[in-house]
Amino acid sequence: MHNIKFLTLNIRGINDQNKANFLKDYLGTSGVDICFIQETHIDSSDTVDELGNLFVDFFCYFTIRFDKTKGVGILVKKNLCANMSVLSTHYDLDSRFLRVEIKINEVILNLINIYAPNSENDQIKFINNMYEVCSNVKNIIMAGDFNAVSKAKDRIGSRIKNLKKYEIEWNCFFKNNNLLESEYEKMDLKNEEKMTWTNNEVSSRIDKLYYSKELKIKCKYYDIRETSKSDHKAVFINCKIL
Repeated sequence: MHNIKFLTLNIRGINDQNKANFLKDYLGTSGVDICFIQETHIDSSDTVDELGNLFVDFFCYFTIRFDKTKGVGILVKKNLCANMSVLSTHYDLDSRFLRVEIKINEVILNLINIYAPNSENDQIKFINNMYEVCSNVKNIIMAGDFNAVSKAKDRIGSRIKNLKKYEIEWNCFFKNNNLLESEYEKMDLKNEEKMTWTNNEVSSRIDKLYYSKELKIKCKYYDIRETSKSDHKAVFINCKIL
């Protein structure tokens, strides 16, 4: 059995030195093994190199977007296990997703970090693109900012009471790709405590982790924390590879 601690966080720009230093310390004190970050806003390979020098304990993979928008990154702890290797990477030019395929002992995992659009047309296109990304890979662990809820109760304070069209499409995507969402470690968690984003009027649960049903793995959200660096909360997940 191998335990892996995941973190997914929309950081709202990591090319800010203060935020980069914050994340470095945050990963260390939280004991995170694999980190998915969104809205990195990285616009040059020089910044990628600088972050690689900062996060010396991690293998770092980032997308680059020259207009300083969007962007995703995956950080994998170098000492995650004695027998680990990175097999391949795959990303889109729009900096909306990043896939890193790793091998832990004899288990292959496809880590997919996403930062989904927030308009309906763009969401539908993105979901269709993700079908192609996932069509030829197995053992998926997908996390990030979906900009979509899975259930109507996952949105609080909004006049929208039903799922939007693209949110229904996301649910179909998860079902068609045999992806299960992580459960909660605390079964008595109140609904408002599960929200991961807020603008102080509307709150929603849009930062999540899904994994392939075929994987011999158990995943549980064990902490959801506010940070001073983003309007998204940091979502922590513990995954046990059986």
